[in-house]
Amino acid sequence: MCKRFILGIALTILSIVGLSLPSFAETAKSSVITVPAGQTVRVVITSPISSDTVYLGQPITAVLANDFECKGKVIAPFTSVVYGTTLEAKKALANNPGFIDVRFTQIVTPEGIRVPISAIIKTKDQTGRIIGVSRKSSSTAEAEIPVNAVYDLVLTQPITVNPSTYSY
Repeated sequence: MCKRFILGIALTILSIVGLSLPSFAETAKSSVITVPAGQTVRVVITSPISSDTVYLGQPITAVLANDFECKGKVIAPFTSVVYGTTLEAKKALANNPGFIDVRFTQIVTPEGIRVPISAIIKTKDQTGRIIGVSRKSSSTAEAEIPVNAVYDLVLTQPITVNPSTYSY
């Protein structure tokens, strides 16, 4: 009895607003966007890491350098925080440069909306691995991801989102 009453009220409200259940569902479904693997998003690193001191699982954070958009819709706005984790790292040795592998797993918007992602740093060899470069001032080549460095992240998996539920 109570469920029927609540359903009746809900249907009445929807009809007053001018929505029927099918049109409401169709609107929600048509707003869903699949962002394809391979799409890039630019970030600015906010927590630096180095192959000399990094540990497995060490977190890394960045912020979106601009809006993350797909098909004309904002998926996450400028300054959303992007979270990642160090998957693998190795200190530099005599003739072997250090390296860092990081996977970014989540974007959190200023409104607290969490967008799960799977992304790596875009590199020439498409591995996402940051490799150290020899410097005259050092005998080893540590890999570094410095603070304020700008990188493009590449989605390694598609994501499905409904940006119409956000209020940017």
